[in-house]
Amino acid sequence: MNQKRERNKVLRLRIFIIVILLYIPLGLFAKPYSLGFGAVQEFQIGVGEPTIQTADLIDVNNWATGSELRFELLNLISLDGYVLIKQGTIVDVTENGNPVFANDIFQHFFGMVALSIKTEVASLTTLSIGAGTQYGLDLYSNDNPRLWVSSKDNIVGVSSFDEFKKNLSIAYRARLDFNFSRFSLGVFFLVPSIAVENDSLAPDWKKGKIGASFITRVI
Repeated sequence: MNQKRERNKVLRLRIFIIVILLYIPLGLFAKPYSLGFGAVQEFQIGVGEPTIQTADLIDVNNWATGSELRFELLNLISLDGYVLIKQGTIVDVTENGNPVFANDIFQHFFGMVALSIKTEVASLTTLSIGAGTQYGLDLYSNDNPRLWVSSKDNIVGVSSFDEFKKNLSIAYRARLDFNFSRFSLGVFFLVPSIAVENDSLAPDWKKGKIGASFITRVI
């Protein structure tokens, strides 16, 4: 009887040791954070525009392409940032064959930085809701770049700080991601809000934009 008890104790001890050994690698290699990088596309016409047609959706000129970076913490909170690149609109051509751009801007860089909260809504599917601000950098033909925040009219260093601050606004982004191992295919809806000066954070739905992303987790 005593021998049987001893065997049971030894067996339980071995099982306990095996479980501990199995959990050690998880503790060593599991990380509370992750870093992802990938491509993003955004439709440049607001969904509230009454004149949107099917032809607008399939016109590549109405889409801007860029890159997105995501840093996630505890699989719950993430800092998202993306930048899009779009060539300026050519309105004329000089006698030498050089393009003339609208507002003299030959390149646009723009995007959004946001802090998001993520939750699982279905198997391999997560929903993220974030708030942040939009930004952009316009490159002019005279090599004089201009950085704007929240809106294209709110340019850094052009107006006074008080004027700049009162024109700041928050933007929101809702994103639905379909996750497969290290890869994530997502669709999102971005909407700016009314300026902070008006003491309102209500979304301006008419200016909402849709987009899609494909992210690979590298860490």
